[in-house]
This record gives sequence, C-alpha cells and structure tokens, in this order.
Amino acid sequence: MEEYIPLDENSGPLNDESLPPIREQLDLNNDLEKDRQQQQQPPLSENRQASNKSIDSLADAETDLGAIESLQSVLNSVVKVFCTSTPCNFSLPWQVKSQVVATASGFIIKNRWILSNAHAVANQSSIRIRKHGDAKKYSARIVHIAHECDLVIMTVDDDKFWNNLEPLTFSNDMPSLQEALTIVGYPIGGDNISVTKGVISRVVMATYSHSREDLLTIQIDAAINGGNSGGPAVQGKLVIGMSFQGYNQAQLIGYIIPVSVIKHLLDDIELHNKYTGFPRMAFRYQSMENSSYREYLKLNNDQHGILVTSVEPACVLSKLLQEDDVIMEIDGVPIADDGTVHFRRGERLSFRYLEKLKFVDDTVTFTIVRQGK
Repeated sequence: MEEYIPLDENSGPLNDESLPPIREQLDLNNDLEKDRQQQQQPPLSENRQASNKSIDSLADAETDLGAIESLQSVLNSVVKVFCTSTPCNFSLPWQVKSQVVATASGFIIKNRWILSNAHAVANQSSIRIRKHGDAKKYSARIVHIAHECDLVIMTVDDDKFWNNLEPLTFSNDMPSLQEALTIVGYPIGGDNISVTKGVISRVVMATYSHSREDLLTIQIDAAINGGNSGGPAVQGKLVIGMSFQGYNQAQLIGYIIPVSVIKHLLDDIELHNKYTGFPRMAFRYQSMENSSYREYLKLNNDQHGILVTSVEPACVLSKLLQEDDVIMEIDGVPIADDGTVHFRRGERLSFRYLEKLKFVDDTVTFTIVRQGK
C-alpha cells in the first residue's frame, strides 16, 4: 500500500480566533513602517551584485534549456519493451512454468536495430515495443542475442514504427570518475519515461548476474530500478553505457554496461555475421604475493605475474601452458603479482580484461617464466 503525507500538516480554515493578531499587524504606525523601508533598502553595490546574480541565473537557465533540448532528442529514441516469457522448469524439464509478463527499456541504434538487455527477453514468447509518446505497441523479434554480456538486438518489421526515429550515437571514450551522466528508461513507479542523474563511481571487472560472466562494468550512483534495464546512460547526446543491474545489499550502487562491451558485440557481428561470444582462457591461477613461494619458484624482484595451477585439457592453451608456469605478460602488458594490469591513471583491472578484448580465433602472446627461466 502506498503511503501519502499531507502537503502541510498545519494548514486549516481561517477562523475568528486568527483575526485579532492579523488586525494588530495591520494597525501599525506609519512612521515605523517608513523607518523599516529605509533600513531594508540595500546600498548601490548590493543592487549591482543582485543584478549580476540575475544575469548568472539567466545564463544557467539558457544552459539548462540547451541540456533539455539535447535530452529531448535522446528521449525520442528510447523505447519501452513489453515481454511475455515462459521460463523453463529445470526441476521438471518436461513441463514449463507459468507465463511471466515484464517490462524493460531499450534504445534505437543503427540498421533499424533496438538494443536492450538479454535477461529482459529471455525465454520470450512475445515481444512488443512502444515508442516514447506513442500509445501503440509494435510486435518485435530478436535479431541477435548475447547472454554472456546480457545484450539483445531486436527489430520491428512495421515501417510505421520507424517514423521520426533516429539512432543514438555511442561515445568513443571511457568516462572518468566523478563525471556526470543521465539514466533514461521506464522503471517501476509509473508508465511514462523516467530520467535520473548521477556520477561515475568506478570502473571495474564485475560479474554479470544474468550469465555469471566477468566483464567490464561501470558503477554509478544514479537510481536504477526494475524496468530501467536496457535504457541508455548518456552524456549530452552520446551514449556511454546501458543500465542492467543493481546491488541490493548496498545503497546508491548501480551498474551499466560500458560502450566497449556493446561495441565488442557489434564488431563481432560485423566480423562473423553472427555473435560468437567472448573468448575465455580456461586455466586456473593464483596470485604471487607470497614471498616464500616466489623464492621456491626462483623469481627475482623484477619478475611479477600470476601462477598457473591447472589448465583445462580441452582448451588450446593446454598445448602451451603448464602447471607452475608464471605468466608475466599478456600481449606485452605486464601483470602484477595480484593479477591486475594497468587500466588508466590510478586504476587497475583484472588481467581478464585483456582476455575479453579478444575475438574468437584471435591470437594471444604470453611471456612466461618456467622453472626459473
């Protein structure tokens, strides 16, 4: 049940008991009133400061109008996704669970594609799309789906849907910490589009809840709720990511999929005419922060990296890596003893970040130390 509070708990009808103090206030001495007006009249310098403030406020208003206009162009390209899905019943695989109806967000990109989250349309039986400011829902279909990175590309075959729609543009730069961003989507709490603001909190390799895959993510403090999934995170008119998950055990922690992961999907489709996935180097490792173990492996103070503890026999790396190998570099990028690599000034990421930049059939170069050599 929703709770409502009165606008003013002290408001009430005007009665006769309230009139005497009002009359007393009106029966003031004229001389006292003139003295007050003279005391309250600001000097000339204060008048100038007030005029300067008003000019600054007008400039801010013009800036806000420009931001609003740029945001309006973004809003027109954000859509609401209505999905009816039939989840699998893994306990009773010969049966299916009851149908579930859910909503999410999405936005228009090139080739008449609509980008959203894979978890929003998983096990779908019906997908419908509604444009911003429109009442009609259009049937949609999936073109490509990438469960690993929780992304889906859909399209609408009805030409009328695409009237007055423009694709959004992706940013080419990774946003820095404390940079402002705007989250656009259709979260719970209403049917119309919603806009919230926040800042970039950090950039980290994190687990995508839909696939349990570790990929690059951007943590933000803007409000992200159910239904925001698939909506764009924008700076001005440029998309810097996509809302996709939150963290319930903490406050003001939400995550967006960065443009680099989205572009990996789009580039993968362009290279292979289909989605082939994110490569994974199937070996286990441990950090090399234990000084005694470093001495056992005959590593000097200038040698750093991670220790290979096992390699999956089915992986092609089993022909290259062996147990107790120390991987010092991947593609010439040094790996620290804690398994991290340099990302940008003051920030480090897991070496798995380098792995996820690759495509299937790409080559990778290792610099290793084996038996102290």
